[in-house]
Amino acid sequence: MGKKKISIKNKLIFSFIAVTVITLIVSGSLIDREIRRQTKLDYSRALEKELTQIGIGIENYLKLIQENTEMLADTKLLREVGNEITSYVDLSDPSGNIKMKPMFNSVMEQQVYFFMKNYVRTHPEIEVVALGVESNWGYVQYPASDRFNHYDPRVREWYQLAMQNPGKAVFTDVYQSSSGALNIVALSSIQGSNGETMG
Repeated sequence: MGKKKISIKNKLIFSFIAVTVITLIVSGSLIDREIRRQTKLDYSRALEKELTQIGIGIENYLKLIQENTEMLADTKLLREVGNEITSYVDLSDPSGNIKMKPMFNSVMEQQVYFFMKNYVRTHPEIEVVALGVESNWGYVQYPASDRFNHYDPRVREWYQLAMQNPGKAVFTDVYQSSSGALNIVALSSIQGSNGETMG
């Protein structure tokens, strides 16, 4: 009779331990699943929040560049530019490249080049400032960069886009420049005092 009591007691202990272990396993599994689900949800929310902040930062950055581009296009000096800017359309060199020397050209070109240089120095996010002129197809940029023979800014995608959007600052798609670099350009046409497009 003593053995039966021990055996029943052992069975009850074993059953209690088994139920406890199974309960812990099931509970642990459910808790693990819930923690994973909540972690993924929290991660997704945090990622979405960060991406939203990045998007706002990019929008603000592009808006700043757009406003700066509009300010440049409305600068009195650039609105007065005419045939004084060197045209490379009729120039060629056996090397295939023409040296750009704005500081040795007309006084107006020197002033424009100096203005561009100061602008780039005070706006570290800007790498290049360029101007294509409608009246004589002239071109100047800071920093100066060689132009290939017969360089004509009018056939460049950026110039055509500016002409199609008079008075508005717009952005190009990514494109390959004449030097081979990949660029996104903020640009605007320059309107003269009588509303004519200067470049």
